[in-house]
Amino acid sequence: FDLKTEKKAPVIHVNIGKVSMDDKKLNENIDYLLGKLKDRMLQATISATMSPSVKLELAK
Repeated sequence: FDLKTEKKAPVIHVNIGKVSMDDKKLNENIDYLLGKLKDRMLQATISATMSPSVKLELAK
């Protein structure tokens, strides 16, 4: 994954896939990323490049 961060805020931008990918592969990518970062995240949102974001519910 290509992680991009903000200089003045605790924010990470990550590309998890492309719209052309099938749902199973996108879900695998999301699950993998959340599994690696879950202990360090307070909240998460997901969006396509030119779409509104959707807030994800993170299991504790």
